[in-house]
Formats: sequence, C-alpha cells, structure tokens
Amino acid sequence: MTALPPLDPTALGLVRPDAPGLARLREFLGPDGLRTDAGALEAHGRDETESLCFLPDAIALPRSTGEVSRTLALCHAGRWPVVPRGAGTGLSGGALPVAGGIVLSLARMDRIRELDLANLTVTAEAGVVLADLQRRVDEHGLRYPPTRRAGSPAGSPATWPRIPPAHVPASTARPATGSWGWRRCWPTARRWPPAARTARTSPATTSPACSSARKGRSP
Repeated sequence: MTALPPLDPTALGLVRPDAPGLARLREFLGPDGLRTDAGALEAHGRDETESLCFLPDAIALPRSTGEVSRTLALCHAGRWPVVPRGAGTGLSGGALPVAGGIVLSLARMDRIRELDLANLTVTAEAGVVLADLQRRVDEHGLRYPPTRRAGSPAGSPATWPRIPPAHVPASTARPATGSWGWRRCWPTARRWPPAARTARTSPATTSPACSSARKGRSP
C-alpha cells in the first residue's frame, strides 16, 4: 500500500503540528501515549477502505476522557487536524487522516465500567471491543443487540469494530438489525469532555445490554 500525499491543511484553515507542540502532547500522554514511529504512522494512516493511506504526524493514545480533553484542547489551540479512531475497521474512510495531523486513537480506553442488571444498561468506554462486551453480558444470559454472535459464520470477533465513535454515528447494521433495530437506536447517553464538544467525538457512551428479551429471542 502506497501512502498518498495528504491534503494541504492550510486550505482548511489548519496547520501541521510542530515538534514543540508534539512535545507538549507527550508531557501528559506519557512516552507510550504518543507515537511518531514510521510503523505506527503507516498503520494508523489507513483503515479497511480500499487501498487508501494518508500518513498522520502523530498518534495520540489517551487513557481517559481527561486526556482526550487535553489532547483536543491542544489541537484546537494549535489549529491541528485531528481524526478520532477506533479499531480502524471502517469501510467509509472516516478514520483516514487526509490532512495529516493527529490521529486520536481510543484503543486504550477499553474498560467496561458498569453493567447495570436492574436497568439492563452497560457503561463502556469507546475502545471496548464488541466481542468483549458480548462475552461480558453473556455471563448474565443477556445479549448486546444487534451484534453478530461470537463464532458465527459472518466473521471472527477479532475483526469486529469497536463501539463508538465508529458504530453509533455510522448507524452500523448487522444481520440482526431486522429484529433489534439500527445501532443508533441503542445508545441512551454519551459523556462529552468539554474540549470534545466542538470536535464532535464521544469518548464514552452508555448503551443497553439487552432490550426486554433474553439472548436468542427477538422482542
């Protein structure tokens, strides 16, 4: 795969991040929270959209909504391009850093914070893998609709995209959509860090683990 030249960010009123700015990012993200090595840039410059690749300047890997806010605040102050990224399995180019800048990877925000069995809701961070969420609710005889079931012929759980920011805004559909509805029907709340509001990213969300039905049974 050949990396394509990025768009000129100045045409969008933006600029590429400079070395002092990246150093400020590394100060609060930590040495493993900001990647600028060639392998990481290439891996985060593409998703599953055909053969397109645009190299970013750096990959930010926050572990909390606070770090997401600080990252976005610094990007906003510097007028840097920033693109949020889940697992990079999208097919519509939504995670491609076409103007370079910062890829905001939510892969390390992978905690399932709460499973509320009384209200049938689960609170999960943006980097939680759907297969892990399904296994968690399976322990209680529930399901998270409308995902594929683990081990189904439709695909391996390892290839499933993450929860938001990819699944919910894209209103991802699966074979079970006919029974359970579109993905956008399921989130009940989102937590927006202050600096994230203008960037339209959603680092945490609360979604139903199950409707009124038990696993394997349509409503």
